[in-house]
Amino acid sequence: MALEQGTVLALPGLATLQELAEVLVLCRDFPAWAVWFPRSGRQWIAVRAASARAPGPEIALVWARGATVAELAAMMRVADHQIGSVKSSGS
Repeated sequence: MALEQGTVLALPGLATLQELAEVLVLCRDFPAWAVWFPRSGRQWIAVRAASARAPGPEIALVWARGATVAELAAMMRVADHQIGSVKSSGS
């Protein structure tokens, strides 16, 4: 389905277009992560597999939380770096 220019998507829990832009940037910059919008003043939350393997019931997960999208992105960046370090030292 193609959207016309200027179309705004109605997403449950989305407070502003700013939040939509922020989560789109997070998804672009951190494709391995799933991101939850903050609701009712809660923190931003994201999760990813703790390895490069495909997620499954036996795979450990890494959770990141931040009061702001910038704080969440910083936590995600640190986790990605640590996972990358573990992968490179383990091979």
